[in-house]
Amino acid sequence: MSSNFVEYYVQLVDSRLQLPINDTTGQFYVCTANSPVLATVYTNALGTSLTQPGTIGSTANASGGVVRFFAASTVTSVDLFVYAANGQAYYIAGLTPSAKGHSIAVNPMQTGYVAQVPFTSSTTEVPTPLVFPANVVIRDVFLNVTATQGSSTMSVGILSSQTGGATNMFLAAAAVSATGLVTGFPTATQGANSQFVGATTVGTSLASALTGSNSTNGTTNGAFVRQFYLTNGVAKTLSYIHSASTTAAQGYVFVGYDLLQAQI
Repeated sequence: MSSNFVEYYVQLVDSRLQLPINDTTGQFYVCTANSPVLATVYTNALGTSLTQPGTIGSTANASGGVVRFFAASTVTSVDLFVYAANGQAYYIAGLTPSAKGHSIAVNPMQTGYVAQVPFTSSTTEVPTPLVFPANVVIRDVFLNVTATQGSSTMSVGILSSQTGGATNMFLAAAAVSATGLVTGFPTATQGANSQFVGATTVGTSLASALTGSNSTNGTTNGAFVRQFYLTNGVAKTLSYIHSASTTAAQGYVFVGYDLLQAQI
């Protein structure tokens, strides 16, 4: 008798030592293939629901460093997003079912990453599985919007309930009304007397901005300088929030960052 569920099993492996990595606190998202929408997945072959994000090594018969889950047998592939405890991030597109047949090679000497985090609309702040350890330099944050939502905007930051966190640290009210890449930028406003920096959608942790005004002598045009953000291990969980909530706006948050210390 065939099972109603199929197993997915992925082992994190140290590429230098060729040994399994003992990670029991990292997290993961499972999405429908080619979509940022979370898939329906289970912790075992009996159909016990898995609440996402899942935790690495937490499901039945999954040791440290193992991402293990089940899906309906009608599902032929999923997209997997893995966020390891030491700050590494991985995206596997079109992962197929396999019992102990997949692995992710984790290079402990690699320090530069671009993490991809799926999102869907929510007016409540959403903590993501991307959790930064201390001494991570966040260089840039941008969006890839795959489904739009009218005049809605989206902010990305660090979970506001964590000391030093705020919802708009990296992106501040960026428009999600058109598909494609969305980056933070200063807005140049043309006034009757001068052109000036009226606002910016780059968060205050990634830019230093001085808002200008429509001055007659051009002395208050404003200024904008990009900067990096260094994590402290306290304000550490990436989050996002929307100005309007329907299921329309969907896509991915991209975060470019560097670990200041290799995981030797």
